[in-house]
Amino acid sequence: MRRGRNVENVGGAAARPVAGNKEVRCLSRVFRLAKTLWGYTEYNPCLQVEHNVETPRGVYVTDEMFRQVYEKASPALQCMMDLAQMIGARRGMVLRLTLGILILFHGIAKLRTGVSGIEELLQSHGLPWLLAYGVFIGEVLGLVLVLIGLYTRVGALFIALNMVFAIALAHTSQLADFAEGGGWALELQGMFLFTAIAVALIGPGKYSIDRR
Repeated sequence: MRRGRNVENVGGAAARPVAGNKEVRCLSRVFRLAKTLWGYTEYNPCLQVEHNVETPRGVYVTDEMFRQVYEKASPALQCMMDLAQMIGARRGMVLRLTLGILILFHGIAKLRTGVSGIEELLQSHGLPWLLAYGVFIGEVLGLVLVLIGLYTRVGALFIALNMVFAIALAHTSQLADFAEGGGWALELQGMFLFTAIAVALIGPGKYSIDRR
């Protein structure tokens, strides 16, 4: 079964093999969830669907090409181009700065008040108290690297590792709990952890020392 004949025709897009590939990947994800999470099916028919051949992109838009089109575009189109460029080129930077600024306050608090509470927590788990100073790697060193965009991926991994330790030491009993408002009890810790992982994967964004 070919995607173009069975999926694209539904939407009237028989000449769009790439769109057909994306649609079947989406359907495959739904069937995978139905099988692993919901137990509604034991079979994913999308796995048997043959991929359409995708032609690699022949032209990549340069800054000069973007500028020429922008100058001749209508105000509405210029606004859309600005938004697309901001989201596309700077998404890593926005994510990086968001993570860095939010972690900043935790780092400042550790520098001001020390890590005695973490030392006691480690000792209660039978771990060396000296490991408490590892928090400065995640909440100070990693923070600085992420904020200035230098070795950003390494800094983000420091923060992610710091959050893994924090969850493992202090929050394992809350992993399946929900707050009074209905949200996950560890949504803040989870946000820090997965945002750090995202920054490590996508990089620092357009404006950073790493990109110079």
